[in-house]
Amino acid sequence: MDTENRFWAKVNKLGENECWPWMASKSQRGYGVFGFRGTIWKAHRVAYTMAIGEIPSGLLVCHKCDNPSCCNPAHLWAGTSSDNNRDRSIKGRNNHPKGDNHPLRKNPKLAARGDRNGARLYPDRLARGDRHGSRLHPERLKRGSNHHSAKVSEGDVRQMRLIHSMGNATYTSIAKKFGLSRPTTAKIVKRLLWTHVA
Repeated sequence: MDTENRFWAKVNKLGENECWPWMASKSQRGYGVFGFRGTIWKAHRVAYTMAIGEIPSGLLVCHKCDNPSCCNPAHLWAGTSSDNNRDRSIKGRNNHPKGDNHPLRKNPKLAARGDRNGARLYPDRLARGDRHGSRLHPERLKRGSNHHSAKVSEGDVRQMRLIHSMGNATYTSIAKKFGLSRPTTAKIVKRLLWTHVA
């Protein structure tokens, strides 16, 4: 699959004017992340580049919708950091009180905590329950041996659990046999990992 198809396969393209949420890995701040041109890019920047064109030097890619995971090109615009801050202020989305000397302005990480956290300010934007990507598109989830980092197969998982249920083997001995760490092996046997395998 080429890069463009691989990228758009991870985007939930809803209506033309709706947000198109990123369905794969995200940063702690909710921005999608994607390997592009030999490095890690924010997904909305990739969407802008593919759909609109190269990002002008020194500019950010901003969201009209204020939804970090949105990749709908219709919701994206290029602007300076000042443009982005002005847009945020106009919309009343400043997470910190006014005043340059306030600790929240000096340390932006503090601003996103407690009642100022985006999840509390904008709970309707969280993709939870039936709106979560794993429920909307379960076929896109890479589970078990289909996942790129899988070190064992579904058959190996069943065998590990069987060996442990017979009571003769420790987690350490099973881990050595299958080339895994002891903690990972314990989680697999206890069904905390590979939960989809019966």
